[in-house]
Amino acid sequence: MQGLDRDGIVDQWGHRIADYETRSKKMRKEETLIQKREKLFEQDTSDVLEYVKWISADLSMLRDRSRIAEKIISDLKRSGEQSVDSLMSTLAHHKHSQEHLDREIDSIRAVINAKEHEVNIREGDITNLKRLIELETNEKQIEIRRIKTEIDEQNKVIENQ
Repeated sequence: MQGLDRDGIVDQWGHRIADYETRSKKMRKEETLIQKREKLFEQDTSDVLEYVKWISADLSMLRDRSRIAEKIISDLKRSGEQSVDSLMSTLAHHKHSQEHLDREIDSIRAVINAKEHEVNIREGDITNLKRLIELETNEKQIEIRRIKTEIDEQNKVIENQ
């Protein structure tokens, strides 16, 4: 009868330990998945930053061209040239391009901010998962030590009988 009780206790604690190991493996898999996603987010953010740098440089070039065109128009108006209308059209085109690029930069900045926010959330998730794994590991180690002590005590009681 006592052998059955001992086997039942060992079996019960064996199941608990197996459940703990299964949960730990699952959490490690989730942590690995989150780390992969974090790398992808970092790459996307890097790509977006490079694109914004390129757009900013292009915008700067268009602004310079616009300023040059405005200066030329101003000079031609003073000199009385009749081709001001075509230059005005070019200037309007450049200003339109500049406004378009400004809108595109603003939308890219919004995407960057959203990605940074997602990365921050993922980092928080990873930190929380690591803490949870650590806490559960510590709890299970304490539980395993307690079970081993109980089993040792029960073995001593059985041996003494």
